[in-house]
Amino acid sequence: MTAVDPVRQKRGKRVDGSLFFFILLSGAICFESYNLGLGTLSNPAPGLFPFLTGAILGFLSILWLVINLLPGGPWGWLNISISWGRVVPMLGGLFLYSIILDFLGFALATFLLVLALLKGIERKSWVSSSMVAIGISIFSYIVFRIWLRVQLPEGFLGI
Repeated sequence: MTAVDPVRQKRGKRVDGSLFFFILLSGAICFESYNLGLGTLSNPAPGLFPFLTGAILGFLSILWLVINLLPGGPWGWLNISISWGRVVPMLGGLFLYSIILDFLGFALATFLLVLALLKGIERKSWVSSSMVAIGISIFSYIVFRIWLRVQLPEGFLGI
């Protein structure tokens, strides 16, 4: 009796047919968006953002197709293991962040979120967690408020 070669068994691998639908859909979106006109990033025409969306959809669909064709399953090559003990508190922190953002303001709420994530989930020291949280809060405030001029919630402190 001979052993079955595992490589030969994987040759008949099936691919999800919806990937081909999304590749064709992205092509149609890009084609029609191009007909509307693209313009430039500084002066976009009506078709620019749908075109970019179609291009991203097409890229991700083709990437997913290639990943599915790799040996070891769709994510076997990444060797991913999800730590739900970290994911659930992080999602909870983001949920609380969205609730307290208007009341505390962007800078303070961002500081508290990063501090909680670093101290509670990553178990970093208070000093390093505080320094990183201050740095991220200041950097994100500069990027969004000063550079991009986004109106951020000021909170009760007015910052």
